[in-house]
Amino acid sequence: LYAVQPDGFRIVRQLPVTEGGRPVTHLNELEWVDGELWANIYQTDWIARIDPASGRVVGWINVGALLTPAERTEVQRRGGTANGIAHDRANRRVLVTGKLWPRLFAIALPTT
Repeated sequence: LYAVQPDGFRIVRQLPVTEGGRPVTHLNELEWVDGELWANIYQTDWIARIDPASGRVVGWINVGALLTPAERTEVQRRGGTANGIAHDRANRRVLVTGKLWPRLFAIALPTT
């Protein structure tokens, strides 16, 4: 991950993302969620939950079962993939979708 200065696009910070000491790559569609950085792993059904201070993955979310088997087959046939995260802070939920997905899904966040 790179923090980039908006004026001039100078890189001001680099943060390797890792799990178990190994690099996690293909991060896509980043979203800030309750103090964590969430990122789709491009062309997979996985969302990584990342500690923004250390870059360590603290958990995984699999969104693959949200589609029916028929929907999943059609999305894959057309080249679609999970690729959309939005945090609805006011309602304590995360909205997820994907390229060519037929619907948007709401995932409730645990209450603290």
